This record gives sequence, structure tokens and C-alpha cells, in this order.
Amino acid sequence: MVNCSKNIAVGFGVAALTITLSCQAQISYSQTIFSQSKSLIANNQIMTTEPRTLAGHSNVVNAVTWSPNGKIIASASHDNSIKLWDASTNKLITTLTGHNGGANTISWSPDGKTIASSGFDDTIKLWDVSTGNLIKTLAKHNSIRSLAWSPDGKTIASSGLDNNVNIWDATTGKLIQTLNHSYAVVGVAWSPDGKNIAAASLDSTAIWDVTTGKRLKTLYGHMGYLSSVAWSGDGKMIASASDDQTIKLWNATTGELIKNLYGHGYGATSVAWSRDSKILASAGVDNTIKLWDTTGKRIKTLAGHNNPVMSVSWSQDGKTLVSASQDKTIKLWDLNNLVKDEEVTEKVTLNGHSSDVDDTAWSYDGKILASASGDKTIKLWDGTTGKLIKTLSGHKYGALNVSWSADNKTLASSNGSEVIIWDTTTGKLIKTFTSKASNGLTWSADGKTLAVAGNDGAITLWDATTGKLIKTLAGHSNSYISSVAWSVDGQILASAANDNTIKLWDKTTGNLIKTLTGHTNVGVNDVPDGTFTNGMAWSYDGKTLASASGDKTIKLWDISTGKLIKTLAGHSSTVIDVVWNNNGNLTSVSQDKTIKLWDVSTGKSLKTVGINIPVSWNVAWSRDGKKLASGKAFKTIKIWDIDFNNFAKNETELITNKPTKENKTLIGHSDVVNSVAWSSDGKTIASASLDKTIKLWNASTSKLIQTLTGHNNAVLDVTWSPDNKTLASASADTTIKLWDATTGKLIQTLTGHKYTVVDITWSADSKTLASASSDKTIKFWNVATGQLIKTVNAYSDSLRNVTWSADGKTLASTGIDGENLHDPDTISWTNNIKVWNTTTGKLIKTITEYTNNIWKIAWSGDSKTLASGGEDNTIKLWDTATGKLLKTLTGHVDVVTGIAWKPKSKIIASTSADNSIKLWNTTTGELIETLTGHSLAVTDVAWSPDGKTLISASIDNTIKIWNINFDI
Repeated sequence: MVNCSKNIAVGFGVAALTITLSCQAQISYSQTIFSQSKSLIANNQIMTTEPRTLAGHSNVVNAVTWSPNGKIIASASHDNSIKLWDASTNKLITTLTGHNGGANTISWSPDGKTIASSGFDDTIKLWDVSTGNLIKTLAKHNSIRSLAWSPDGKTIASSGLDNNVNIWDATTGKLIQTLNHSYAVVGVAWSPDGKNIAAASLDSTAIWDVTTGKRLKTLYGHMGYLSSVAWSGDGKMIASASDDQTIKLWNATTGELIKNLYGHGYGATSVAWSRDSKILASAGVDNTIKLWDTTGKRIKTLAGHNNPVMSVSWSQDGKTLVSASQDKTIKLWDLNNLVKDEEVTEKVTLNGHSSDVDDTAWSYDGKILASASGDKTIKLWDGTTGKLIKTLSGHKYGALNVSWSADNKTLASSNGSEVIIWDTTTGKLIKTFTSKASNGLTWSADGKTLAVAGNDGAITLWDATTGKLIKTLAGHSNSYISSVAWSVDGQILASAANDNTIKLWDKTTGNLIKTLTGHTNVGVNDVPDGTFTNGMAWSYDGKTLASASGDKTIKLWDISTGKLIKTLAGHSSTVIDVVWNNNGNLTSVSQDKTIKLWDVSTGKSLKTVGINIPVSWNVAWSRDGKKLASGKAFKTIKIWDIDFNNFAKNETELITNKPTKENKTLIGHSDVVNSVAWSSDGKTIASASLDKTIKLWNASTSKLIQTLTGHNNAVLDVTWSPDNKTLASASADTTIKLWDATTGKLIQTLTGHKYTVVDITWSADSKTLASASSDKTIKFWNVATGQLIKTVNAYSDSLRNVTWSADGKTLASTGIDGENLHDPDTISWTNNIKVWNTTTGKLIKTITEYTNNIWKIAWSGDSKTLASGGEDNTIKLWDTATGKLLKTLTGHVDVVTGIAWKPKSKIIASTSADNSIKLWNTTTGELIETLTGHSLAVTDVAWSPDGKTLISASIDNTIKIWNINFDI
């Protein structure tokens, strides 16, 4: 269970959003290390002047906004108060008290005379700014999450967890109108002309005509829960923020997606347009604010908050930005002398591996790059041209680690259980020896000894010539070793582990010399997919060790004394790796997608540049620090030239071996394809889309057979009955429709759910259909009569997915249960999987080992195993009899959106928001293949009955067909 204590903000989102953002941020990232410099260097640091800080709230600041005349800043806090501040002097003017729970949102009237505030006491209060007196309290409105005053000042729009947008008369306080959503509404924004409202719900943003109360458009595309919405001042664009780590820009007239903005390391919490509509500010859980231009280019990253930033607001003149944070402070950022961030783009992209690239390493002379992959090979690449030199084959399983000897002639690689020594000139295998599971390996300077980092807290030293074990260095407390690095003279080995220590070992004796403590998260152990990179580097004189950590810092250690010399702070996320430069400076690369150059004598950052590197990729520096290579996702390696004086701007793609391509692409839907399903005879494919239609396709010719229309809103799921006679579809219009599979005619419509039907599943005998809805219930239907058999109140917060076991005895569901939903001090949620008896409707088992939202579940053919995937980017396999976790499959770098078992096989296919489909061996947990071809997130996947073909659906509006000619 995830508990939010009173010092954790829950004001900017709903239950599930709070779990993935607020609580996660507090638990994993609250050890903040920003130590702001008093004199920041112009053009090189985040800002030219230090931001002003307003301190006075005793708890999380949930919202902040500027008065229309720019003279006053209002802030709302979890300490139950609203504070008004003088924007020029930073002094507190007054404190407004009256809410019986935390204040979570505020909005100024256009004339600046009145403030509207909402709180966890479920009230909206209107305040006289001049006197500070409470004018009026509006009728209770459940779990309010957003407020917005209309441009004419006559009405106020509010939204909340009760799935409604309420419009109130600002003078009388009476409720005028209610706009109904299917999900909780977390943000509202008026169009500049006051005619329309944009409302951000969990799944989408709706555009409403305020006069008629009609929904004009629905903007779909985010793969996570939304948190904020903002209309540009010129009325042309709408910006939406989500916990999927993106901000999206939409054409307000057509509803089309203009641009995806990537940059926040974790969820985005708030968006706000500058008054001239030229710059968008976004706030994130990564403790930063980012500024974007209308082309989607990131202009600047503002760092200084010590915890997630909850809200941002522009001054009227656009010269100052104000931000509110969970660190209980408000900061004012002077943008008068804004200097745009620089960004380096990759020089070369290397394609050739048929599976994920797990490690990369540069030769000592920097001329050759070696890559290790899940395809069981090591590849050697020309570091300048990107051409493939050689492929080394010999591993029985995927290669995980690779390391060069100092003579540039020998290479070592590991797959976790065996180490292979290679002659890089001939490509021949020299020696193989067995080792324990390893996270990394590294050669001593003389090339005689190989150090292997283990998962059991030990490092093993091997004779590279004979392959014999020399010593075992044990001292880390049952930890996995995340990094090992030899000193320049090869006499000392440094090891870092997740016990938060670095240990120095004497190579000759194997004795522990010193233990260095100070990091709060040593090693890169909060990388989403669990990979580790070489996070330590010795200075050229061997006197100093630099260590990179998940605590967002680099630490410099005096090796002779073991004392901490300096802490380099400034990155807003995990520091992945560090390298010393020839001039004695240090360069670091971070999950915050920046590279920093540091003056180690002063500890100051001399230069910060952006780099569009996915946060979970492993990286490898050349020894001179001028080249950076990265690998991991999509079978590619990218190389960047890092020159802080003259960045490379050219990008060349060198394709050496094209990866597997799809066999066919089905194009016809005009919007996102949510679901695909294969008929049991394998002849027809059905697809469901946001365009409100179901399409039937000939599986052999790929031609469109028929389009089924009748739903009044997005179709979210489609599935064939096992007897192949009936097709069922689920929709956001709250209905399920049953179609004759032969003629395509509508047989009947099942009504009973109050809100969106999110998922449906058939019983094995085709007689019963189960449906899941955002009304938190599961319903069982008699298909022949259309009668409702039973209703199960499944979850107290939200319900996402249901699936019937193959034996027909049980049903599994995913969702969230909430407790104390109206008390922010004790509110809590549990993400879980529930297994139900389909005859009685009784709960059999609950699996509660999840902390992130679960998106999809699927039963194995023998009903003994349940696979689940979700926002932790993994697939988990569960024993359905005991509820125990059997295996976790890691490899996706974004949300897992779909899972399907291959018929009569141990293979499963998974889809993800990382645009890929992955095939897995469920016995070994090994990744078999990654299929790429979709240009946007993949939403669903389905196998043909014979298991030879796979179909996938995507946000790119297409369905792709893949020939899978193998089994295990």
C-alpha cells in the first residue's frame, strides 16, 4: 500500500496520478541535493541570477498564480492556507484561512479583486483581496482538483474526482451547469474568448461548448494520466501535461496533435503559457521547470527546487515566472536575460543488432566501439564512421557486459554466467570461463586481471590468461555491485553497490583498504529497467575518484585519506556516468538529459548542454571524454561528439543490417487504434478505434471487408466469441454492442454501465460476456438474452482491465482501491490484481505487490500463469494458484500497454508506449525479439490462432501484421 502522509502533496492529481507522481517522488527522490550557488556564471548556468524564494508555508505548496496586474502572487498550500505576496518586495501581505483541509488550487478574477480557492474540504471559497475577508463558500463539490475563472469574470469552472466540470455563477454562487466526464477531471482551462472549456480527464482532454454544453472534441494520445491543461492566449493551441513524461501541443480548432514535448525525467505536473503565447512553461516531478517554444524546442531548464514542482504561472509582462513546489517554497525566476540551452545531437546511429543493446565500451585509443546485445553477439564498430567492423558470436545467451583491455587487442564479454575473452583483430574466441551472475566487468591496467561485479555483493578477480579465479572480494552487504573501476596503476579496485558504499580493495592482498560513505543511492539503481552503467572514474594522477549516483550528485574522494573532497550538485535526476577530461575537468551525463562540464577545483558547473538520450540507456565515454556512446533500446547505438566549444549538429544514420520489418500495414482508421482481435478461424481481423468504428479486415489480403458503425464515442475494445459467431465491442459511450460476425449487423446493445466500458472478455463457452467499466464495476451478461446476470463492485477507485481464464472458472481484473479518499492526511491507494470466481462473483485472491498502475493482464493457455504489465515498464508473471511472483521481464523503456500469450506456447508478446513489440521466453525470462515499425505508442497485440502471425495496433492509426516463424 502507498500512503501519503501530510507532507506529501496530492493536490495536483487524482488517486492514481498521486501514486505515480506525488508519493513516488517523495519516496524515491526526496533526498534532494541542490545547493544553489550564490554567484551563477552567465551563459553557463541555469539562470543569470538566483531565483527569489518566498518561504512561509509550513507544508507543500500546491498551486501558485499571478494577479492580473502583476503586483501580487497568490499561493495555496497543504497547510490549509492561501497566502498573498508582494511580487516586488517578496513580502507576505496576508494569509487567508478558512479551509478545513489543504488548499489545492486558486484562480484570480479578471479584475483582480477576488480570489477563488478550493481545498480538500471539498469547498470553493471566494475571497476579497483588499480585505482578506471570505465572501462566499460555494456548495460542496467532491474532491476538487482545478478552478478557472471565465475571461468575463461572470462564471467559475471547477473540476474534480466526481468526473464533473461544474460551472458556477460567480456573483450568486449558484451552480449553473454540469459537464459530465467518464473519468475524474484534473484540470480546466477557458478559451480566451470564453466560449469553450478544455477539461483534462484521466484518459483525454475534452473541449466543451459552454453555451450548449456539448462536447465538441476529445483529444486522445497520452499514455498516462493527465495532470494539467492550458489554453494559449491567442486561442490557437492547447497544452496538456501527463505522468507519461510528455507535454502535448494540440491544434485547438481541429483537435490534431501538433507536437510531443519530451524532457521531464518523470511526470509533468503543470503547464502555463506566456501572455504572448510564444513560450510554454512546464513543471515536473523531476524538480525542474522547462521552457519550450511553439515549435516544441526546449529553450531552458530551470532547476532550484528540492522536490517536485507542482505549479507554474507567468507574470503579465512575461518577464517573470513563479513556481510552487513540494519543498514548501515559491520561487520567482527572472527571465529578462534568458539564455537558451544548447543541445548536442547524435553524430552517428548504428543499427545492426537484432535485440536490445545492453552495454557499450570504447577501446582505449577511442577508435573502436564494442557493443553487447541480447542477440548473443558482440559487435565492433568504427568509432568515426559508424561502420560495422566485426561480429563476435559465441555466447549461449544474450551478452550483458563488455570491456576492453588496455592494449586495444583483447575484449572481455559476459552474459551473466560466462565470461569470454576475444581477440579483436581476428574475432576469434580465446577463452571461456564460468562466473556468477555479473553486472559489469573491467580489466586491470596491465591486462592480466579481470574484475567481475556480482549480484551477491562480491567481486571476483580472474586471471585473464588462464581463466582461473584468483580472489573473491566480499564486503558489500548482500548487495549487487553496480560498478567496478581500476586505479590508473592497477593496484586498487573501486567497487560501488546499492548498499550506498564505495569500497577500495588492494589488488595484491584482496584486503579492503577503505569504505567511502556519503551517497544516498550509489550506482544507477533507479534506472527504470534496472540496467547499470560504469558510474566511477579515476583521475589521471590516481589521487581522486569521482562517483556518479542516483542521488543526483557526483562526489570527489581523496584516495589517500578516503575523505570526501567535494560534492558536485546540479543535475535534477540520476547521474549515469562521469569521465575525466585531459585538462583535469570532469564531465557528467544524467537522466535529466543534460551533460555538464565541471570545474573540480571549485565544484561549479562550467557548462550545461542538453542531450536527447532516453533515460534508461547505458552509456560509455571515450577516455578523452570527447565521444559518448549509448545503447539499449530499439537495437541501436548512438554516438555523440562532445565538444563544449563547438557542438556537432550533423546526424547521420548508418544502417548496417535492417531489423525485422512488419509484413503488412493496415491503414483505414482516422484516429488511434485501441484494440485488435483475430477471429478464431484466423481469417478476419477486427480493429477498434477512437474514430468510433470497428473495422473488419481480410487477414490474407489485408483488404478492408466492412466498417461497423453505431457507437457514439470511442471504441476501446473489441473481441471475438470463441465460437466465432459474435463480435463484441466496448465503448466510451457506456455501452457494449454485439455484432453478427458473418453479416456485420448489430444484434443488440447491452446497457447498464454508468460510465465508459474499458474492457470486455468472453467465457470459453461463448455464452457469457464480462465487462469492466470506469464506474468501478464488473458486469456479467447473458449473450443470448442480453440480460445482466450479476454486478460485482470490484474497486473503490478505478478499474482498467478484465480477462477470463481459459478454463472459464476464474476472471482476473486490474485496478486501484482507495482508502480515506477525502482525508489528504491519511489518503492511500493500492494497485492490485484481483481473481474472481465467475460462478459466484466472489473474490478468490488479491495480488498487491504493485506500486505502479497495471495496464494489462493475460492468462496463459493452461490458466496456471497470469501475465501483467504496466507503468513500471515490466511484465510480471504470477502463479495463479499461490499468487506468488514467478518472474519479472525487463526491457521496455515505457509503459507496457498490451500482453498476449502465443497459443500453445511459452512465448508472450508485449506492447509498449516505447513504440515497440517484444517477444519473450516465459520459461527463462529471456527477450527473444524486439519488433519495431510503429511510429508512436503501440496499444494492443493479438496472435493468430495458429500462432504464426501477430497483429499490433498503435496510436499512429495503423495495424501491422508480423510473420513469426519460430517457437520454443
